[in-house]
Order: sequence, then C-alpha cells, then structure tokens
Amino acid sequence: MNFPWKVILRASLIGTLYALAAPVYIVLGAVRLNRLFEAFVTIRSGCLTCIHCGHDNVLNRLATCNRCRATEYGSLLYCSFCGQVSRYLPCGGCGVTLRVLPGAGAK
Repeated sequence: MNFPWKVILRASLIGTLYALAAPVYIVLGAVRLNRLFEAFVTIRSGCLTCIHCGHDNVLNRLATCNRCRATEYGSLLYCSFCGQVSRYLPCGGCGVTLRVLPGAGAK
C-alpha cells in the first residue's frame, strides 16, 4: 500500500520544481529573444559599425567561405555552397573581431 504514495509524492515534487523553474526559463527566453531581435536588426541594416575604430563594415560583399573556400557575392555571414553560418566578422578598419550573431562566445 506504500507504492501509490511514493508516486504521488514524487509527481508533486517534480511539479513543484517545474513551477519554481518556469519564471527563470521565461526570463532567459526573453533575454535570448531580445538578443536575436538585436541581431536581426543589425543584419537587416546591412552594416555593422566597429565599436573601436568606427569603421562601417558592409555585410553583403565579395566573401570567401572559411570552410569550403568558395568565393561569391553575398553575405559575409552565410555560405550558400556549404551552409556555414559565421557568427564573427573581422573589422575592415582595425582588424578586430566583431560578434554579429548572439550565442557566440561568452554571453
């Protein structure tokens, strides 16, 4: 007769943990959605300004893929040959690495 109580207790404890964790996951999801929206706005603008030297880096130009070495006119962030998505972009003015997409490196 002890078995149903263990199942009920375990289910209630797991439910309580999920209820306590839900607000944390909602906040983390909102932060991630905000980062994605900022990246979308940056990509839609077509230009990324370097925070160090102020150089305007155009996102759509002649680009060479780091993986397959294909060269094409288009986005510096996506290769249409192999499908690689680049999250970083070197600045054309000072050479510093700029993070374009969220989720790359430290958050």
